[in-house]
Amino acid sequence: MSSDGEMPGPAKQASAAERIGRRVGLVIFWLVTAYLVAMSCLSVIPALYFPSLAPRPKPLPTATCANEIEALEGELVEAARRHLEQRSVRGMKRWLDGWDARYMRMDGGCGPLDASRQDLQRVRDEFEDMLERYGQTPSPIQQRIRHRLDELRPAGNGSEQQS
Repeated sequence: MSSDGEMPGPAKQASAAERIGRRVGLVIFWLVTAYLVAMSCLSVIPALYFPSLAPRPKPLPTATCANEIEALEGELVEAARRHLEQRSVRGMKRWLDGWDARYMRMDGGCGPLDASRQDLQRVRDEFEDMLERYGQTPSPIQQRIRHRLDELRPAGNGSEQQS
């Protein structure tokens, strides 16, 4: 062995090669990691902050879009009518979640009907606002009216009025 504490020639060369290999491995690892992070950011960040730059699905056929817009509009009006008839807006949020899921399937656009699709979303928002306002004021008032009328009715539910 050497008296000054150094390793002999071949062991010293192997140790230097190991260090170089480790360094090259670390550089490759960090380059691959940086590449993956950069590519992920390039696809996600524009979609988050610049939705117009995000990739869009293919537009639906016009006939399919027309049928779906017509069905969704009819169901929306029917649900609003049903909730107003019941004098209650409970369950409307849950129903709208399902409606929204169907609407989002047309997210690729509807070609010439895309303006109608967007108008349908505005109608949906207006219905939701209307029903929320209805649930806050008119519905409780109507419930009080019904309750007072029910208190005044005879126990026979109007059967005594027969003459």
